[in-house]
Amino acid sequence: PYTRKNMSFCGWSIDSLSTPSYKPGEKGVFPAGATLYAMWVTTEYDFPYTGNYVQFVIPQDGIYEFEVWGASGAAAKVDSLVAEGGLGGHSKGYKKMKKDEVIYVYNGGSPKGTSYGANGGGNGYNYASSKQYGAGGGGSTHVATKPYGLGTNSSSGPSYANRSSILIVAGGGGGGGIDNGTAHKGGDGGGERGGNGSGGALGGRQISTGSSPSENFGMGDYYSSSSAASSGGGGGWFGGNYGMYGQSGAGGSGYVDGVAPFTHNGKYYPAETEAGVNEGNGRAFIRYVECA
Repeated sequence: PYTRKNMSFCGWSIDSLSTPSYKPGEKGVFPAGATLYAMWVTTEYDFPYTGNYVQFVIPQDGIYEFEVWGASGAAAKVDSLVAEGGLGGHSKGYKKMKKDEVIYVYNGGSPKGTSYGANGGGNGYNYASSKQYGAGGGGSTHVATKPYGLGTNSSSGPSYANRSSILIVAGGGGGGGIDNGTAHKGGDGGGERGGNGSGGALGGRQISTGSSPSENFGMGDYYSSSSAASSGGGGGWFGGNYGMYGQSGAGGSGYVDGVAPFTHNGKYYPAETEAGVNEGNGRAFIRYVECA
């Protein structure tokens, strides 16, 4: 059969180059003298880290695969001692989409030092006089039908109130911590529960562990103080808690309910989220799978 590199055949069009009139394998009666056009769609779209959200318009009706990786947390460092940040998570799922639907991809940032990672990582802080050092948490990567960062307070963004707009999330890793010469690795991000930090910092869950249902939604926690070191939590569906006094931050959770498993034409499309697989900035891919 005829193929095109990184393209998938998505049907035949009659006198048009925008929308298929007949899907692959579909029977039809063509008008006399009609011109048939083979319709193609790009198979894979790559979204590298940019530090902000990117808009994407669905090119054709079909089933699409969404695959995302969260960012790792920053390492805490003093002299030759290094406490690594937690690794970012990975999530994958599928969803039926319609042509011209608009979605937004936001890759998490992997920070350096005490800065926070873009898209929800928490800040870290140092307190050198007590030999305690913290680091920032990594940001999550998500895909949503609303723009802006995950957990934003904007009414037009993917806030807790608008959480149904979120399709998929991969959690970010927590920041590393150093306490008086002892290194503590950050909790890994991703999975239904992000990895805990040292010293009892809890990883993000599927619901809030705080005093309100929306607490830590999308955002890694942090603690700002001029008299104590802390390490930021990773961003996620719910962000990880901060670590105090040189302890490490926890990882944020992943989320796949917006791309829940389903069956189409006898084929099963699963969804998964896992922790601790990505080092560095977040990344995302969107892939056209089949006409639907």
